[in-house]
Amino acid sequence: MGGGPHEERKVLRNRHLASAILIGLVLAVVTFPTPAKADITGFVSRQGTQLTVDGQPYRFTGLNIYNANSNGWCWYPFDAASLDSSLSAISSQGGVIRAWFFQQLATTNGARDWTAFDRTLSAARSHGFRVIATLIDQWGDCGASTSGFGYKTESWYTTGYTQPDPVGLVSYRDWAAEMASRYAADPTILAWQLVNEAEVKPTSGAACSPNAAQILKSFATDVSGLIKNVDLNHLISLGTIGGGQCGAQGAEYQDVHDIPTIDLCEYHDYTPNQAMPGDVYNGLQVRINQCNALDKPIFVGESGIRPVDVGGTLSARARAFQAKFETQFAAGVVGELIWAWDKDGSLINNYDIGPGDAALDVLTGTKPFSSIQNFAISHDGKRIAISGTRDGAPGLYEANRDGTGTVLLVADGYAIDPQFSPDDTQLVYGGALDRHNHGIFMIVSSGGTPRSLTDPAIDEAQPRFSPDGTKIVAIGADPVTNTYTELHLIDVSSLTDTIIATHPNGFVNPNFSPDGSTIIFVQAGGPGGSWEIWAMPASGGSATMVTHFTGGRSAFQPEASLAPINRGKIVFLEAYQAIDTIDPDGSNFAQAVVTTGRGFSAPHWTPSGHLSYLLNSDLNGGYTQSLHMPMQPLQPITSPVAAPGDGSASVSWLPPAYDGGAPVTSYSVIAQPGTASVSVPSSMTTATISGLTNGVTYTFTVTASNTEGTSDPSLVSNPATPQAGAMPPATVQQAVSGGSTATTDPGTGPTPSLPVTTSVTMPPSSQAGIVNISQSSVTEPAPTGFSLVGQQVQISAPSGTAASPLSLTFSLDASATAGESAGSLQIYRTEGTGTPTPVADCTGAVGVASPDPCVSARTTLSGGDIQLTVLTSAASIWNLALDKTPPSITFATPIDGATYKLRQIVNASYSCADQGSGIASCSAPVASGAEIDTGSVGTKTFAVTARDKAGNSNVVTHTYKVIFDFTGFFSPISNPPVLNSVKAGASVTESFSLAGNQGLSIIPPPYPKLQTISCTTLVASSPPTSLSGTLRYGSAAYPTRYFETWPSLKSWAGTCAQVTIRLTDGTGHVAYFKFTK
Repeated sequence: MGGGPHEERKVLRNRHLASAILIGLVLAVVTFPTPAKADITGFVSRQGTQLTVDGQPYRFTGLNIYNANSNGWCWYPFDAASLDSSLSAISSQGGVIRAWFFQQLATTNGARDWTAFDRTLSAARSHGFRVIATLIDQWGDCGASTSGFGYKTESWYTTGYTQPDPVGLVSYRDWAAEMASRYAADPTILAWQLVNEAEVKPTSGAACSPNAAQILKSFATDVSGLIKNVDLNHLISLGTIGGGQCGAQGAEYQDVHDIPTIDLCEYHDYTPNQAMPGDVYNGLQVRINQCNALDKPIFVGESGIRPVDVGGTLSARARAFQAKFETQFAAGVVGELIWAWDKDGSLINNYDIGPGDAALDVLTGTKPFSSIQNFAISHDGKRIAISGTRDGAPGLYEANRDGTGTVLLVADGYAIDPQFSPDDTQLVYGGALDRHNHGIFMIVSSGGTPRSLTDPAIDEAQPRFSPDGTKIVAIGADPVTNTYTELHLIDVSSLTDTIIATHPNGFVNPNFSPDGSTIIFVQAGGPGGSWEIWAMPASGGSATMVTHFTGGRSAFQPEASLAPINRGKIVFLEAYQAIDTIDPDGSNFAQAVVTTGRGFSAPHWTPSGHLSYLLNSDLNGGYTQSLHMPMQPLQPITSPVAAPGDGSASVSWLPPAYDGGAPVTSYSVIAQPGTASVSVPSSMTTATISGLTNGVTYTFTVTASNTEGTSDPSLVSNPATPQAGAMPPATVQQAVSGGSTATTDPGTGPTPSLPVTTSVTMPPSSQAGIVNISQSSVTEPAPTGFSLVGQQVQISAPSGTAASPLSLTFSLDASATAGESAGSLQIYRTEGTGTPTPVADCTGAVGVASPDPCVSARTTLSGGDIQLTVLTSAASIWNLALDKTPPSITFATPIDGATYKLRQIVNASYSCADQGSGIASCSAPVASGAEIDTGSVGTKTFAVTARDKAGNSNVVTHTYKVIFDFTGFFSPISNPPVLNSVKAGASVTESFSLAGNQGLSIIPPPYPKLQTISCTTLVASSPPTSLSGTLRYGSAAYPTRYFETWPSLKSWAGTCAQVTIRLTDGTGHVAYFKFTK
């Protein structure tokens, strides 16, 4: 509830003060700063029954300029100059126009000519207007110049629209696709409209076709689906009148709009004296209800009034339009377009709107308020809610912060003390329940039906949201004393109403602290009877006095700031004569604004922590003369991102959420510590700040400026420490929607001075979020065996999932990767202070991060640049390294130096691994697990060769021997250390087996050999001599044995000798002999 000490005393005496306050205000004129036109940025989209732009609610007004593309054939012609002057005359703030974009208007001498369309869109864009582009006319007045091809009949809706158009180059169907494809990327277009005033009849004067709705729905499904195939950016409207025409009568209207690719409903209103036109079957309210059921927005595409039908003056027509707009917007309509613009001026007996027409003030919403009792500022800073009187109508209004686009939400002079919910989707306010009681109401901030939050038996007023939006604090009246002596807490969800405090001195102006833990309020009872600000726990309990006034001074209307710059500081009204601030603990009292003979009321903090207030005509709460609203921009919406260079840093930021009503002209980047700064024009959101000292850690803030002033500094950036010799840094901070990309690429790709560029693409299904990319010289150590490419990339972005990952693309200039290939590069990911881990190649389905993260593509571009793509569910710090480490080989068998028997089964066992780029090949004579070669005797090698994707290779070779399967000599010869006694001079035969016939060349000369030995120690005592031996294989008794026979001499009697047989496998076999007489 607004007002100062006089009104606060009335709170205790009279609960019905709202109307009394308004009586004294009706003569004042409240003005706002001159607004600026809106920039055309993002595409208009829909969220349920509402429109949005860049995630913010969007509602529009404007005019039909149906002949904007005309060359003189469809009403008077427009050229660039006349269109420019018309748009300037309509509004300096922009808006929406609706125009014919028919095929014949883009056809000249039998050829396609886009001159008119491009001119119209360019002019609209430069003036801040969006365009609803209508693709054909039902009636043919401006839709055809060929006889018999004007009115669109049933046959046209079934097959004619797919046939070549007699007045164009292609069919209507192909024309719709051609238009959508050409202008798909232009946000100037608000929506495509399939037909102007579609209806389905056999002929113009006939009754409705029996299956008109089915035909119309089939047509709309086909063409809207075709457009969506080539243009997902723009909304689509079918283009119905909505008043019961053939194909959209009654319930048919809802059915023909129940198509996924139709986004908007439409209605045309030519009733001069009905704010809500139509009947219970086909009226606007019926259409609103039907579109609400479909969860789709509805707009009024044509609203026409002749002055002669509403009193005969242009002002009377403007008031009629105002009544329509306020009623229809409050009912849920999202847009209003007046019919129609005439650059040559307005007339009393037709619908035309010309320069200077009073109806243009209705479009811009700039009709002044005669009084304002209180107001509220949305948390995003873009809108205000106003309790006041405008054009003789008291109530609760909503407007843009600069005063444009004013819409009546609640036509109730008792609707006072508004406040936006923390998410700005709702407004809470105090209103009249009946003639005796006040209550708390809530309404959707974009319009709708108010919802009472108050039990009719409870009188409550002055509501304020808790910071989380779940509770509302309000004052309540004692039913016996009829005074506001209670403090109530209302649960928004359950509507549970709890009395948390009572006091005979009453409560006024309750409000929450920013953290919701404390409720501040005004109460009498200070020194000398002053009204003071008190604070108490939100859960209830004793209160503490915050202010301590004397000498008749009092405090009213306290509000705690939510802005980071002065969070928690309380602003309040000191009588009518000053606006003061104080800390929650009662310290740091200051008079922020002092009167110069005029009074104040309703002080509020802006979202950026500045003061706004009402300025009254005198010191006694008299007429409200103006609303003081700071118009400097809000601060940039996030912490900037910084990357250090050599004596410099790159800093990037996002623009403010609101420019204050005047376009941002420049940004300034300020370094701390020190005084280094840089300013750049508003077209730039990245700047390089020089003059920094290497080795010193800096942080940075950014301010935005417009013609009204400079914003508060942004939040502080990440720290950055310049270093001598550092690579030039690169940064970007960008709000990115699903499927969109943020990049550090300036448009040139990587260069020797910027050897790495980084792009981050959000998953198509993700919500919009902020992406930060910071490229600087590396701070992480190179992994063992790797050398790092010159820049380290740090990325922050909303998380995806392994199934729907972020896509990171790193492009490297050829100068940084000379002599390397895409396979020789390895990406390392660092989480916090952890050890950098290599990113493996993807092994799962296309587009899936498996493993997570993984490298999905390695590409060599023209000119030798290399591009790597990583899929990951989460951003991090990334380094790109050149793989200089060969792969490793684990080798089990054959064992190096091992000896195996002839034809022994031995299975190879080895493996290759690479911690860098990964294994490209791992080869050996046989695969691991297969049998190695033991098929012949001798020394053999087994080499395993590994090669990684970077081209590094490694070879490990094992050597092994294969020998005969010699098991010893057979009886009668005994094996060492036994001495075999033989008769000197007799022949001696040694028999043995080699597991089969290995041929008779197994004992090469000069073997066998004999060498004299000691008969006791078996130690040789003479050099060996060759024996003349004879080798044979097999005998009748032992067919698989070898027999080696050699002669002895009688002279050997009494001596001992060892006889050695050496086989061709290199092994020697010894037997000991003692020769006897």
